[in-house]
Amino acid sequence: MANVKNNSSAKETKRRLIEAAGEVFAQHGFERATIKEITDRADASVAAVNYHFSDKQELYDQVVQYVHERGDETFKACGDVPTDLPPKERLKAFVAQLVSHVLDPSQPTWRCQIKTREMQHPSAATERFIEQSIRPYVRQLEEVVQDLLEQPVPQLELTRLVNSVIGQCIYYAHSRELLVRLYPDQPSPADVADELADHITRFSLAALSCWRAPAKG
Repeated sequence: MANVKNNSSAKETKRRLIEAAGEVFAQHGFERATIKEITDRADASVAAVNYHFSDKQELYDQVVQYVHERGDETFKACGDVPTDLPPKERLKAFVAQLVSHVLDPSQPTWRCQIKTREMQHPSAATERFIEQSIRPYVRQLEEVVQDLLEQPVPQLELTRLVNSVIGQCIYYAHSRELLVRLYPDQPSPADVADELADHITRFSLAALSCWRAPAKG
């Protein structure tokens, strides 16, 4: 019984260290983040850091992995969208899942900041996440867009079309604080996530309906 309690306590300490480290890394960046500030926020000792992580770099890698694991459910849910649905319904489901995740009000701000940092400077943990979760999601979205267009699409164009859809969703996540200040009389993006998902779907479908393959030569 004592071992169970000790293991539970160790896991809780590790979780607190990762959460605190995420806040500090997001606020100060990797270079300026200090172990002392992290342990102070986590109410833990330096010895606990040394026990769970070999160095600050491994702690950062664990933070990134922790963030990605919490986002992985979204991509898995997108992967569960029935393939026999009409393409428009599949697109709507994909967008709804992504918007719901990126605008989840229960998600701490620091997680979004870590994701932004990783978009600019991908770590090994992000490289793994790309292969395990993001790439399969993108490929499925490519299939949806291809089905909607009902004609062969050059890969470069297909990539741009898919990125245009994803970009609309990501924009509201990474710009939500700016948008609240820019449009103070309008609801916060997080408060109208379902409406935004519907708007992005309709906007994307309208744009795809007008798409024409670029002329050669």
